[in-house]
Amino acid sequence: MTERLKRIGGQVNVTVHDQSTESQMIHVKIAMSGAVISVKYGLTGPREESRLIHHAKGVAGRKAWMNVKELIAAGFPVPEFTIAEKEDILTNGHLPTHHHEFVHDPDEIPFFADDPLNVRIIKKSKSQRSRNNSSTSR
Repeated sequence: MTERLKRIGGQVNVTVHDQSTESQMIHVKIAMSGAVISVKYGLTGPREESRLIHHAKGVAGRKAWMNVKELIAAGFPVPEFTIAEKEDILTNGHLPTHHHEFVHDPDEIPFFADDPLNVRIIKKSKSQRSRNNSSTSR
C-alpha cells in the first residue's frame, strides 16, 4: 500500500514511520494542499490518548515558562523570582532550580493537559536539586 501512495508523490507528500519492531505501530501521514491525513495502525485508543497527553504536558510547561519570561520582559512584577533568577529566565527561558507541576492532573482531566494556566512553577526541594546535580555531573 505504501508503494502505491509513494507513486503519487508529485501531488501528495507521503511519510511512513514504521515502528513495528519496537511498538507494533505504523504511522502514515498524507499531506495535500489544504489537508493532512494521519493514520496510525496498531495503536490502541488509550495508548494514543496517553501519548497525546504526554506531549501536551510538555507544551504546557514550555508555555508556562514563556508566559513568565514575557511578564518579566514587559516589566510586570513577578515576586516569586529574585533579580538574578529573572535575568536567567530572560536569558535561558527557564530555571534549572525550578520545575513545573500541574494544578489539575492532566491524566485525570485531559482538558487541562496543554493549558499553561494549569501549570505552577515552583522551586525544587533541596533533595530534588541535589539529585539533578548528581545526575548531570556523571
